[in-house]
Amino acid sequence: LEEAKAAGKAEIAAYKEDVEYREEEEAQRANIISQYQSLIDNISEYSGIGQIAVEVAAAKAAIDALPTKAERDLQDAKDAAYAQLNAIDPQDYYQEQRMQVNAIINEAEEAIDAAASIESVNEILATALAEIAEIPTGAQIRAANVDALIDEIGEVTYAQECLDKINAAAQAYQALDDAAKAYVTKLNVLQAAISRFNILGAEYYISLIPEEITPTQACFNAIGTAYSFVTTYLTEEEMEQVSNIDVLLAAMDTYVEVLDAAKAAAIARIQEFYDSLKLSKYSAENKELLEQLKNNAIAAIQNARWADDFDATVEAYIAASEEVPQKKPAKKGCGGSVIATSIVLSTLALAGLGLAISKKRKED
Repeated sequence: LEEAKAAGKAEIAAYKEDVEYREEEEAQRANIISQYQSLIDNISEYSGIGQIAVEVAAAKAAIDALPTKAERDLQDAKDAAYAQLNAIDPQDYYQEQRMQVNAIINEAEEAIDAAASIESVNEILATALAEIAEIPTGAQIRAANVDALIDEIGEVTYAQECLDKINAAAQAYQALDDAAKAYVTKLNVLQAAISRFNILGAEYYISLIPEEITPTQACFNAIGTAYSFVTTYLTEEEMEQVSNIDVLLAAMDTYVEVLDAAKAAAIARIQEFYDSLKLSKYSAENKELLEQLKNNAIAAIQNARWADDFDATVEAYIAASEEVPQKKPAKKGCGGSVIATSIVLSTLALAGLGLAISKKRKED
């Protein structure tokens, strides 16, 4: 009996001792061996030697149930492959592409489940992922549509048709979510097209500036429009790429010079007329009125942005000043009323001139 016990215990201890287990399963195997060896030790002579064989068989069955390291490694590889496939969200695809992706995933999972080696699992997974990578997601399809719109821009010209194409591509890009924007491959082309269009626009408006710079509203508007376009739509780097930017800068300087000269000439005419007046022939009140008329006319000239109305302003000033009466011998009757009426009319005429100039300035 003792010899049979020793043999049974040795058989259990040696069972699968050359098989590699992970630490957890190795500890379980040791516990199984210890447990069944104890059971064998407790067998009495009355139970018979046959009971030893029963315990040995039970111990082997328990050890057989333990997964080996190779089996655990294979299962981990399968679980990792399943996780990668499950991480693919079918909702990222449109319906047609979604059906294709689901079919690939289902087929790959079945093949992985039947795989007998880690190498097979990895090969199946790699093939499935490669096939799925060839199927565009919804975001990729939307991004491709934007890239197609950018391609349609073609050569940039300063024309409405080109602007419409640029706007269509830009609006389509802005409508994408961040995931889709990341797949747009030609954003730099769109940005370059926008930049080039703005540069061409600046060159066009500068080309509309008259060659001869005069202090007129038409010339002021042409220069102002070009300047506004350049400063509104161009960066400093883009300004340097405008081929005729020097024309704009020179026009601005010249306009200031010719306008200042026109102002000086108009103010000189006003002052010349004022100096020609024999102020001693006017009452103190009317002298003050003449001074005010002169100052108002000069202020109107100084505040003007173009010289179109300078002649009218000077003539209106002269006419208003000539309406101011000189001193007369005192008379009874309505003389005072005539003088007062003349002064009022002159003041209103000048006020009307001022309002007209102010209204003109606001409209422009």
